[in-house]
Amino acid sequence: MSNSLSASKPATSHTTTRFSLPVLIAMGVLGDSIILIIPMLVSGWIVDRGFSEQQAGFLSSIEMCGLAAASVAGLYWLHRINWRKVAALALLGIIAGNVITLFINDYLLFASVRSLTGFCSGTLTALAWVAIAQTAQPERNFGFVITAEVLFAAIALWSLPYLMQQWGVNSAYLLLIFFATVVFTGISQIPSDHYHADSDTTNTSHIPWRALLVLLGLSCFFGAQSAVWTYVERIGDYSGLSADSIGQSLSLSNAAAITGAFIPVLMGLRFGRLIPIGINLLAQLAALSIIMSKVDYLSYVIALSLFNFSWNFIIPYILGLLADIDSSGKAMVVSGIFVWGGFATGPAIAAWLLNGNGYAVVCAIGAIGCIASFILLTPAAYKLKQLARQK
Repeated sequence: MSNSLSASKPATSHTTTRFSLPVLIAMGVLGDSIILIIPMLVSGWIVDRGFSEQQAGFLSSIEMCGLAAASVAGLYWLHRINWRKVAALALLGIIAGNVITLFINDYLLFASVRSLTGFCSGTLTALAWVAIAQTAQPERNFGFVITAEVLFAAIALWSLPYLMQQWGVNSAYLLLIFFATVVFTGISQIPSDHYHADSDTTNTSHIPWRALLVLLGLSCFFGAQSAVWTYVERIGDYSGLSADSIGQSLSLSNAAAITGAFIPVLMGLRFGRLIPIGINLLAQLAALSIIMSKVDYLSYVIALSLFNFSWNFIIPYILGLLADIDSSGKAMVVSGIFVWGGFATGPAIAAWLLNGNGYAVVCAIGAIGCIASFILLTPAAYKLKQLARQK
C-alpha cells in the first residue's frame, strides 16, 4: 500500500508510510459516517429525543451544513497548515461533539452541537480525500474508501437496531466516539502536507462552465440521495415493517452497494460515461417508484438494493468527469461544497414538503433531483465523448 500511495510523486517534505492509506481510508469513512447511518439516527431522534419528523429532517440538514462549511475552510488550510494538526483538531472536535451529544435533549442546543460536529467531520473527509487524490492510483484507492464505507454502513445498520433497543440513539454516538479514538492513534501515519505545497494558491483562473454544470449535477444528485436516505427508515415503518426488518433490509442492500462500488473499478471507461449515467437514472427511478407507496419486505429490500447500487455505482464516473473537464483541480477542491450542500438541501426540502403530504413526496423529490442531475451531467459527458473520438 505504501507504494500505491507514494509512487510517481515528486520528492518533498511530504512523507508516507505503509499505514498511510489505511488511516486515510478510515478517516474518510469516519468523516462520512453520519451520512451512512442517518436513517437510524433520524429514528433515534424521533423516538428517544422526542423530536418531530420535521425537526429530525432539519437536524440532518443542519449537520450537512457543517460538512459543507468545512469544504470552504479547506481552501484555506490546504496549503497553509500541517495536515496532522488539522486531523488532530478535527478528531478532537468529533469526539467532543459526540460526547456532549450524549447528554443533550434541548433541540436548539442539540442542533448547534451537531452542526459543529458536522464541521469537524467534513474537515476530516476533505483531508482524507485530498490526500488520497494525490496517490498513484486514486480511482482504485477511492474504490477502497467507498467499499469501506459500505461495509461500515452494513455492520452499523445491522447492529444499531439491537443496540438502540438497549441504549437508545446514544449507542450510535458511542460507536463514533470509539471509532474516532482509534483513528486518532494513526495521525502520525498520514502525510503532513500537500505534494505541491509551494504551488500558487492565489491563482484566480475560472472554473470551466462545463465543470460548473457537473458540480450542479453533483449537488442535485446528492440532494436527491439524502432526501430519500434520510426518510427511508420512516418509509419502511410507514409500510408496517418492524425495526429489525428495516435494519436488516438496509444492511442487505449494502451488498448491492458493494457491487456498485466495485464495477467502475473493474469496468473503467469501457462503455464511456454516458451509458453509466443513464443506467444510474433508470435504476434510481425504478427504486423510487417501488417505495412510492406501501411495500412488503421483499419489495423494500429490492428498492433499497437498486437505490444503493446506483448511488455507489455512479460516483466514480461523476468525479472522473469532473477531473477530466478541469485539469487544474479547482473544481475538485470545491466539489465538497456542492456535495454537502446537496446533502443539506435535500432533507430540508423534504422536511418542508412532508407535513401532511405523506412519504410519496420524498420519493418525488428524489426523482426530480435524479432527472435534474442527468440533464446537467449529460452535456459535459457528451462533449468529452466527442473530444475522445477526435483524438
